[in-house]
Amino acid sequence: MRNITIERAQSKIAALGTYRVYIEDPSSSELVICNVPCRKVGELKNGAAATFPIGEQEARVFVIAGASSRNYCVDMARIPAGTQDVTLTGKAKYDLFTGNAFRFDNNETDEVRALRKSARSKGAVAFLVPVVLAFAIAFAAAFLLFRAR
Repeated sequence: MRNITIERAQSKIAALGTYRVYIEDPSSSELVICNVPCRKVGELKNGAAATFPIGEQEARVFVIAGASSRNYCVDMARIPAGTQDVTLTGKAKYDLFTGNAFRFDNNETDEVRALRKSARSKGAVAFLVPVVLAFAIAFAAAFLLFRAR
């Protein structure tokens, strides 16, 4: 058994929010993040570090804001197999479409870029659909009110 320590740098972005930390676990059905079965290992507050026990096998670590936004307000880091403890750092980054997701530092692999691109697309849809619906409802209501006169 080894430990992973995740340090969340102090940031004004999502300062009051607590991120949830999940690890890939094929035997768990607690939460599926981006089609990967995961189990929760803990939470991460602004400007704090947290240490969690993990196994020695290769795994992916996900940090999300909440279960409902798990597929777009997400970041992932791949932890190689081994016995050494692992330390990761990161912080919340401003982004209108991804809900100010946590981002791991120095984590620019092709897999992560693809995840972030997909998450941004899903977040844009989640943001824009309600805005378009609100405008359509407001337009329809205004049209009906002026037509009734």
